[in-house]
Amino acid sequence: MRKTRVDRSLLLLAGIGIILYIAALLAYNLSSDSSETAPTDAMKRITKAQAAESAVHWLQQQELTAPGTSLDTFVVYQSDKDMSGYLEKEKLQQTYKDTYGSKLPLDFYRVEVAEKSPGSKRWTVDIHRETKAVLGWKQLQASTAMQQPGSLSEAQRVSYARSAISSLGYEPEQFRQLPGEAGSSGQLVFKRTQDTVGKAAMEITVQLEGSRVISLQQGFDLPQSYSSWLNQQDDAAAFMTRISLWGNGLMALAALAYTIVRRRTVQFGRGVLLTAVFIVIYVMNNINSYPAYKTMSPMTADGQDTMAALLLMNFVTLLMGAAVYFSFVAGEGLWRRAGRSLWPRWSEEDFGPHVKRSMLQGYLLCLFLLGLQQVLFLIFERGLGVWSINDPSTSPENLLQPGLLPLMAWAAAISEEATFRLLGIALFLTLFRFRLQWLAVLIPSLIWAAGHTAYPIYPVYTRLIEVTLLGVVFGLAFLRYGLLTVVFAHTAMNSILMGLTLLTLGPESEPLLGIAYIWLPALIGYAASWLHGKKKKPPSSAAPPPLLP
Repeated sequence: MRKTRVDRSLLLLAGIGIILYIAALLAYNLSSDSSETAPTDAMKRITKAQAAESAVHWLQQQELTAPGTSLDTFVVYQSDKDMSGYLEKEKLQQTYKDTYGSKLPLDFYRVEVAEKSPGSKRWTVDIHRETKAVLGWKQLQASTAMQQPGSLSEAQRVSYARSAISSLGYEPEQFRQLPGEAGSSGQLVFKRTQDTVGKAAMEITVQLEGSRVISLQQGFDLPQSYSSWLNQQDDAAAFMTRISLWGNGLMALAALAYTIVRRRTVQFGRGVLLTAVFIVIYVMNNINSYPAYKTMSPMTADGQDTMAALLLMNFVTLLMGAAVYFSFVAGEGLWRRAGRSLWPRWSEEDFGPHVKRSMLQGYLLCLFLLGLQQVLFLIFERGLGVWSINDPSTSPENLLQPGLLPLMAWAAAISEEATFRLLGIALFLTLFRFRLQWLAVLIPSLIWAAGHTAYPIYPVYTRLIEVTLLGVVFGLAFLRYGLLTVVFAHTAMNSILMGLTLLTLGPESEPLLGIAYIWLPALIGYAASWLHGKKKKPPSSAAPPPLLP
């Protein structure tokens, strides 16, 4: 059997990556205050099932739903992102922990409870993830109209509201009622007059239906300066995301046009299998992300908005699949026309060894990229004050089956390497008449990076720099080692990062599955190589013809 050889320079890069990664971790540990960076014990968290039980028990205890009533529950992980961001930016995490941490955590479970009979009541109840305490609640109305104050006097309404605040363990006299215009019709807003965190003051919004409190929400009134800064950052991220979408769209149209013009020479079978893998995994992930869509939807009496968002995303996924397919067809055609083969066919004799070699080289390149990324994070955090926050809409806790998350490593690698490396570099090289190779690598990397700036990492421009640098490395590796090496590198990198998240999900962690995903690209690479080696090869022309019976 012929020995599979890998490029020695990649061995050197992998070693450098490991050293960079370890050095960055040491720098984090040596320069950080252990009291601030010590992780919380995730295993202390209750499960979603326990949160649902607590919410139902509380509703029955408050006589908001009758005992024995048949109920449906649905639980999502939710977070006060804006307050979390303010604490991160102003370095007030420890202050908040000392003041509110045990009573009002920023991360909590939101339980939706619905009576099964038609036209019945629906509630959301916010549950503490360790103590099971109720943090807030809201009755979801069939219409968007707020309940009117009714026949109660203002003093009576305020009394009922303060009684509800007292039930949470606060001293009502510590809260000042804001003027009527601070809340919508039927709402009372109270601001805590002490224990501010920086310039953020705690607020509780109460809504009544007669003498019954049907909604109580805790939150914080953030400084206008921070809110304005955050809006500017989000607007910048949205602008860069639009640039990425326009860039993607133009490249997809160019791929479609090239395919139509060169329809007699392009190979329409190229990329069909990989495109199918992308679409299947992405649609599965969309369905799996149903709880995440719930976190982004307003609290309404039905889930139609969530289902509409899910259907729209699946439609968009099909459009993305079409773009990926034409990227494969046109990209391969452009490189073949230029006289280069960067993506072998199954029918080629060297396909099996090439896949195995690409897989091994991909893992080596992945190690370098992980080290480089960790150093970039360190530089940005220490030098530019970069910070990030948890986003419930992208959290693995808001998946129906978190164990399926690492499959998205394959969808991302297939689509992005086909679009920004196979097609993107070829398009710009053709545009530049095969001069300015560095620019042909840089431009698709910038377009790719701009699409990653919507993540809650601030300032947002640092994400553009980080992903662009990674994209340039991917692009140079693509030109030297071919498409499959960067696909395996991209998949291995994402599989390691996503697989590790399965180890940190608290009581719902899946460590063995996470480790398995880390090695899945290696298994796929060896399996493809083995299957190709087992395929029936045509007899050599020098071999004698078989004997007739």
